[in-house]
Amino acid sequence: MKKDKRILALVLAAAMMGTTALPVWAQTPETADSSVVEVEGTLENIIAAREALAAQPATLAEDDNNIQAAQTMVERVANAVKNHTETAEKVNIKDLNLDKDLVLSTLADLNARVEGGEAISKLSCYYSRDTGLAVAIGLEYCTAQDVAAMQVKLDQLVDQANTLCQTDLEKVFYVHEWLVQNIAYDREHLSDNVQDDHNLRGALLEGTAVCDGYAKTYALTLRKLGITGVLVTSKDIGHAWNMVELDGNWYQVDCTWDDPVDGSDQLGYCTHKHLLCTTEEMNTNHNDDGDDSVAFDLENLGTQNIVNLATDDTYENTWWKDKKSAIFPCGGDWYYASGERLFWRDDLGDCDSNLAREDDSGVVAGSIALDGTLLVATDKQACEQSSWIKQYELDPASHEVTEKKKESLQSIGIAAQWDGIYYAVSQQEYHQDVRQYIKT
Repeated sequence: MKKDKRILALVLAAAMMGTTALPVWAQTPETADSSVVEVEGTLENIIAAREALAAQPATLAEDDNNIQAAQTMVERVANAVKNHTETAEKVNIKDLNLDKDLVLSTLADLNARVEGGEAISKLSCYYSRDTGLAVAIGLEYCTAQDVAAMQVKLDQLVDQANTLCQTDLEKVFYVHEWLVQNIAYDREHLSDNVQDDHNLRGALLEGTAVCDGYAKTYALTLRKLGITGVLVTSKDIGHAWNMVELDGNWYQVDCTWDDPVDGSDQLGYCTHKHLLCTTEEMNTNHNDDGDDSVAFDLENLGTQNIVNLATDDTYENTWWKDKKSAIFPCGGDWYYASGERLFWRDDLGDCDSNLAREDDSGVVAGSIALDGTLLVATDKQACEQSSWIKQYELDPASHEVTEKKKESLQSIGIAAQWDGIYYAVSQQEYHQDVRQYIKT
């Protein structure tokens, strides 16, 4: 069955009126019309809709009305978000004759697809019980104060990426590093299904998220940088991550799994195993066959499942795949800690001849954080107890560092965050005691 689904173009003809068997959804009829049902755009419901859509024996013509109708739907949502004055509203899409599963399948990407999508707190699909066709999209918004705060952080991240990075590859890499350092996986409330864990507010303002919160924030930030990023979902592993397009090639990225969710999830601990992978590599990393993974690039490829388009293996064995420290740009080069020493590289490619090791000058660095030319290092990597923190001034032209201060204090991890460098002084079950590093 799964092999049959793999070759399907995941589409639904607009004329198809039959309904699929309903998943176990929370269904809330509108009081005005008991035949209209609301389905919340939760990750579970979106995955169920994509699974139902995959089972439809539909084919796609290049001029299929579903593509145009779906794009019109996105335009209407974008217009509503741009002009909203209420805390909640419904966008009428009844005239588009779109199947509910098709609409639900695209809700995962709506935050990233529309300008100002960070304002969306919650999405729903209203559909007719009689026809199975969607009649409206429900939108709930964050407060104006929260939206303004999120926009400040997004603008900061986009400005930093544009200033420090020269290529789209570097921007994709930089945003990955930044989000992994600034978001913690919310294991404490995982079973509570906290709404903010699944949207940008939780990721940007609370600093906590679960998988689709990471993925939505990553996709939206890349869109603001002019890079296409979409969400991938999988029923088998109950998970969401990303696909990104670089120079005409698709790659898979999983920020959540690069921010370890087990006991090694320490401040500044950043892995790269799930960054710019082929579909085959990501399936191996996820320990999954990937047969039920689904992703759409609605604007360019309609409702075709693009998950198997990630075939370019350029970055499969590159130097940063095994690094467990965040990698920072400065002056056109990239700095990181490995083997308790400070390294730099002049690009993100796979040319070992460009590597320079700075241990000749005694630069010990188990973990680092870089803010401009301020480089702060600890003696152990992020998942181990460090006994000191050192402050250096970095000269990007010569790659030399000058020690400015050393403090004998214990820490567990260090990271560059929104307003400076922070270090953790202790670790509890779900939380760290995090303090800001004060520059001399």
